[in-house]
Amino acid sequence: MEQQHREATELAVNVEAPQMPQTPEGIPLDLSDDPMAIKSLGTFPNLRLHVEGDRSVLKHIQDGYLMDPLFSKVLDHIEHHKNFKLIDDNIYTCN
Repeated sequence: MEQQHREATELAVNVEAPQMPQTPEGIPLDLSDDPMAIKSLGTFPNLRLHVEGDRSVLKHIQDGYLMDPLFSKVLDHIEHHKNFKLIDDNIYTCN
């Protein structure tokens, strides 16, 4: 038992401090302002009847990206967000 305690103590001394996640360029991420997708959700009426065939709704959605806490960050650095693609100014998720 003493041997295990000594080994555990040695391991604890040599544990590295957790590292901040890094961007591909090696710049530390600021996680204090990290939006969650759930914050962008809400309860809304079924819009299918109002927008089916109306292409102007896409412009309203695109304009809303800049106000949204998640999608505004995705648009700022789309290359950092591998689960999102920008096609014809619309954000798509890759599942």
